[in-house]
Amino acid sequence: MKKALVFIDDLSIRGGGEKVATHILDALTREGYEVYFLTLTEVDTFEEINEYYMKYPERFIKAGFLPSLQYIRAGKSKLVNIVLDHIFLCSILVKMANLYRKLRPNLIVVLANTSAQIAPFLLWRIPVLAWGLTPFIEKRALKIHNIIIYRSLVSGKLHLVLGSEKQKNFSTEKYQQYIKVLNVGFDRNVFYYMPQRKNRGSIVYVARISPEKRIELALEAARYLKSISTSFKLTIIGGPQKEDYYRKLIAIIDENSLRGNVEIVAEDDQLTIRKYLQEAEILWNFSEGYGGIVNFEAMACGCIPIVTENFSDQVGECGYVVKNSMEAAKVTASVVNLCMSEKELLVRRCLDRARLFSSHNFVDNIRRLLREIVR
Repeated sequence: MKKALVFIDDLSIRGGGEKVATHILDALTREGYEVYFLTLTEVDTFEEINEYYMKYPERFIKAGFLPSLQYIRAGKSKLVNIVLDHIFLCSILVKMANLYRKLRPNLIVVLANTSAQIAPFLLWRIPVLAWGLTPFIEKRALKIHNIIIYRSLVSGKLHLVLGSEKQKNFSTEKYQQYIKVLNVGFDRNVFYYMPQRKNRGSIVYVARISPEKRIELALEAARYLKSISTSFKLTIIGGPQKEDYYRKLIAIIDENSLRGNVEIVAEDDQLTIRKYLQEAEILWNFSEGYGGIVNFEAMACGCIPIVTENFSDQVGECGYVVKNSMEAAKVTASVVNLCMSEKELLVRRCLDRARLFSSHNFVDNIRRLLREIVR
């Protein structure tokens, strides 16, 4: 049987990268692969991966302490991150030497938070599929990493995939000709429109409670919205990954007397998210990311998206792209006050667009790509 090794740094949360990992697992198993995971954390994520873990715990391998330093310390000073990138390179090489002898994988899949994470997986005679959770950006200080990555691209060993054209455009220019874009998909059986559940003035923001999700911008928009006397309810849904950030958000809510308008639901299971998406009229998404699956899930549930520029290619002409929180508040007020027929027209556009991005199509596209890579 063919074997695939999948690297993803965190399998302890339920985020966009972990959702992509569930689809990659589905595609690999459908293509007849025995799938192994290399990760930095314990396993407690989406049901599909959790069930695979319960069935095959021996196929989940912890990378060890040294590689995990990059994940734990990410976001520190540039010098610290450069040092940690080199520690990650060396420590994963040692780990891979053992795994290569033991598993002899036919394919390596890397769900990369940074381009630097890809390099240590390229020094083996195995094709590598790298899914970028962020744009593929070359760091000038990482000369060894850059040489390894570029030579692997030219040789055809490395295959880069991103979830949106925006991510591709923000990637390093010399990488762009090698990048394939596959739009992520959502589960139509879970997320669907229930018009009778909609509540006027209901807004939802779905994200892990973590700084890169920029939830403070949603609270700022809520403060502006309250000042123009629009009746609304904002629900923020996501597990509190960063406790100090969660406390900061609670403090902002209290300082601005937003308790009556804002609620944080510290849950991240799909059924809870679906409930609030089906009840909301509007989705806010001001996160730093580029390929949020939640945008499609929300549109499938009949939410009108109000998002920042990084998600403009996902929502197309179905929603509103804003530059800042004040503009988001003004646009939200205008949407809330639209007549029913105008809202229904916007919702229909959202539903039509969401139909283009099913998880079934996404998995099929990954399967075709796998066949191209491993012949």
